[in-house]
Amino acid sequence: ARDCRELHAVDISSVMLSKAYDRLPFANVFLKLGNGKDLRMYPDAKFDAVFSLLVLQHLEKEDAFFYLLEIHRVLKEAGTFVVQLPNLQSDKHFDAFLMYVFAPHDQRPAARVRGYSRDEIEFILMKAGFRIIELRESGADWILVTQKQQARLRREP
Repeated sequence: ARDCRELHAVDISSVMLSKAYDRLPFANVFLKLGNGKDLRMYPDAKFDAVFSLLVLQHLEKEDAFFYLLEIHRVLKEAGTFVVQLPNLQSDKHFDAFLMYVFAPHDQRPAARVRGYSRDEIEFILMKAGFRIIELRESGADWILVTQKQQARLRREP
């Protein structure tokens, strides 16, 4: 917040937003309650940069892809998008995958983590209109720095 004119944070939990608001020392931070489906509260090309850390991994991959399209929409031309996604090929995330696979259906956790392979991430981001500038492993996760490119996939309303 010290290094930007405005910082916007979106969460689907009003409880988490309330906790964040109570700890907020900056006047240029704006907290928004999201609907869990899109970023319609923001106009096209509003942001220079978007960060998604520990978020998309909790969504079905199809819903995560839709959010990537929304992030592309709200980014300015050549804007930066930084995203963290779990590496399915790491022991940590593959073990969590197996725990989910073998858990009885009525005991599966609601907030599970979905891992991604490197090829899958590269493909999905490219199809959503991003160019990967940097892709690195950090522990059991992928950290990607991307740049908005021309959209490759037409988004239907």
